[in-house]
Amino acid sequence: MHDVVRDVALSMASDYFVRDGVKKLEDWPDMEEMKRYTGISIMQNQVSQFPDAWDSPNLKILLIDIGKTRLVHLWEEPIYMPATVWTGMKALQVFHRRDNSRKSYRAQYFRFLQIDFSQLSNLRTLMLQYYKIDTTPIGELKMLEILSLKNCEFRKPFNTIGKLTNLRLLDVEFSSLDGVSSSIFPINAMSTLSRLEELYFLSFDILRPTPFPFLLYRRRTKYPFFLFPFLHNFRSFDDLNITVLKTLSRLTTLTIQIQTIPEGFMFPDLKVFKIHWGSRICIRGKEKLINAFLSQVEGFNYLGLCEFGGGSNITISSLVCMKPLMPRTNFLYLDSLEELKNINPCLLLGGLDALKILVIVNCPSFAYLINGEEFLGRYALLPELEGLCFEDLDTFKALCNGELPPGTSLPMRKLKYLTFFRCPELLNIFTLPNPQQEFEQLQVLEEKGMKNISKGPTELLHLPKLQIVCINGCQKLKVIFPAFIAQGLEQLKELVLEDCDELEAIVAEREEEERRIDKVVFSELIRIRLYKLYNLKTFCMDNLPLKWPSLKELSVDSCPKMKTFAASDGNQITPKLKEIKINTNYIMLNGTNLNTIMKYHNKKEIQAMNN
Repeated sequence: MHDVVRDVALSMASDYFVRDGVKKLEDWPDMEEMKRYTGISIMQNQVSQFPDAWDSPNLKILLIDIGKTRLVHLWEEPIYMPATVWTGMKALQVFHRRDNSRKSYRAQYFRFLQIDFSQLSNLRTLMLQYYKIDTTPIGELKMLEILSLKNCEFRKPFNTIGKLTNLRLLDVEFSSLDGVSSSIFPINAMSTLSRLEELYFLSFDILRPTPFPFLLYRRRTKYPFFLFPFLHNFRSFDDLNITVLKTLSRLTTLTIQIQTIPEGFMFPDLKVFKIHWGSRICIRGKEKLINAFLSQVEGFNYLGLCEFGGGSNITISSLVCMKPLMPRTNFLYLDSLEELKNINPCLLLGGLDALKILVIVNCPSFAYLINGEEFLGRYALLPELEGLCFEDLDTFKALCNGELPPGTSLPMRKLKYLTFFRCPELLNIFTLPNPQQEFEQLQVLEEKGMKNISKGPTELLHLPKLQIVCINGCQKLKVIFPAFIAQGLEQLKELVLEDCDELEAIVAEREEEERRIDKVVFSELIRIRLYKLYNLKTFCMDNLPLKWPSLKELSVDSCPKMKTFAASDGNQITPKLKEIKINTNYIMLNGTNLNTIMKYHNKKEIQAMNN
């Protein structure tokens, strides 16, 4: 059997010529030798010019990819591929050409690629990327089923697209018409594409990815997810008239931005989608919040609604057009929706049972995540939620209003990322209708500008997987963790506390605690940053043994009252900590007790004492 498999593999391999960047080609191989191949793949190479004529009667697949390392001249001659190039390969069915050397350049610097397709009547798949192109000849490829013109600049509108009646996939993401991201097609041009199954029409500026928005503090940290380049320059679908979607009965995949939606319109039952309704987002410095890990997950369904600046007429009643999409939505972004008081309307439309990320920004009437008084029945709300972010919500008071009916719950057992930015009315971030809930999977907790938060986590909370805590601008907070909660932070890796004026200690035992804590071990804690904590006196108020066996970075800046790090000199174990940063001074420990360093705060005094 192994011999049979080997023989079949060798037979298949003998029909294909592959050079995939291992030995970078700069010139074409011998053309006589190339005749026998049915497939040629020259990827990540330096070949930029075609031969004038090419005789490969058996060739069905041709893939050409210009490598990133190729020397680029911004103003290069156009690439012309005349009919003579194709005369000898009339059996060609798949053609792919991409210029990766232009990937990081603006479209105005793409090379113009002009192709005569008159000899390619059998072509089924055409994929071009990072070129300026003339789309007119493409309209003559009547057998075309897959057309991808991603990251291309069109010289003029694609007026002939209506002739491609066999198209099943059309991808023009990130493409533009002479630098303008709209009007690529004439109005209703796609009404004849009745076989279309996948339409990729989203367009936005490509920015360098930054860490996941809930992991803001260290760009060098290897976080599990990365920020999708934010949706800054959507192409509007209005030019094409969104009602044309009704004629595409086979459509299962769609990525678009829509400025307005006509009354009575209903989205089809899509399987995969990235849909943004309304104005552009992230213009107001909120780029940290958008599309957290969409680029990392194939088929990840995004739904965004943004009424910032007006003009989109997004109302609660108009959300009914999204009803077929709600059950499959994985990422929901709600921005500047005047009428939104809670997410009950979205839940009642489809349940949001698949929702993983929820971001709510600048909704002036938003008061509660859930209004418990509106639910009847026995079911779990948001059962798959992993990321939850609230920002600039002036009236937001709690996660849930009132008690949920028996059998209904708001489980947080899968929540990994929880962030609150500038929600002044919120007094306790962990208030849940079922207080016995445990945040078993929570990895990142971030609070910023929460002026009225006065308490940290309560005794009902268990945070066994918390890895990162970032708290900034919580002016009334006095203590971060009770000792018994700190005792359970076995996976905490990073602690960042900034601009908390009344903070006195990070860990403290409470008088009402029945159980006494023998010691607290932060076994995984690597980095501590304390900045502008003007009333901070110590890490731990009580005579409680503390251990930091993994601590490598400790920075204390603008904490003038911090004279001790722990209540007892003998209760500090930091074997991996070699130096500490106090304001602008880097001080080597050399066996010196942390309390001694905190007391003197002066590099010369510490050195003199060591000598």
